[in-house]
Amino acid sequence: MRPLAMITHRPRTAPSETLSSSPYCRVVVPCDGLPDARLLTVGDAVAKRLDVPLVLLSIVSAGLEQRDTFELQASVDRTHVDATAIVRPDDGRTIEEQLGEAAGEAGSLLCMQTNARSPKLEALSGSTGERVIRSAAAEVLVVGPRCDSGFAGRTMIIAVPDGEGSEPWVESMHRAASQLRLEPTVVTVADDQDPRNVLVAVSSREDVALIAMATQRKSTVRRLVVGSTTLAVMSRARCPVLVRSVDEGDRR
Repeated sequence: MRPLAMITHRPRTAPSETLSSSPYCRVVVPCDGLPDARLLTVGDAVAKRLDVPLVLLSIVSAGLEQRDTFELQASVDRTHVDATAIVRPDDGRTIEEQLGEAAGEAGSLLCMQTNARSPKLEALSGSTGERVIRSAAAEVLVVGPRCDSGFAGRTMIIAVPDGEGSEPWVESMHRAASQLRLEPTVVTVADDQDPRNVLVAVSSREDVALIAMATQRKSTVRRLVVGSTTLAVMSRARCPVLVRSVDEGDRR
């Protein structure tokens, strides 16, 4: 079998300070009760790498905040993870809108899990995590069903379609790599290769902590017709995936 081909290069300099955004000041893991162990492990590792607090965020019916905060914090305290439970009352909007707002709050890095479904089913029905990604104003860290790396590597793979190396979303990923103390490696997949297979293979490398990608905001039908490299990578990658949702015009 012919090996997977890639064109890769490492940036020679760090992103310009004039482009820097506010640094991450907390990692937010949304939950309904205690999160899945893999998600909690990744969130804890990322928070420690950033040296910021880990927050478990739960949205509950109004009036139940005090009770649920106590129960969630008690559950967290029984684990090895140092995290703070925050419970917010449901304000009537969809859960995706409320979590998307949390992702857009200054300094927050939202860390979520996706369902263990195929990309086609995911595109047809969607999941809370995928819908939050499309609505969020900032990047979201996704822990897929096959993620087992625990954020142990030192390299961030930035998957860039040919001709997009200078787009704003790419610069934002360089800034994220700097804040996460990871070495960014830009990867452009060769024309005759399937980017999904290439990036899934890369995700298994021991030195890779995460893969960074952009995804376009599209309708459900549009995603099903054209497919989605990002959805496929999220569902199959062995490491977390940092996803930034962009409008189609932002990628030109």
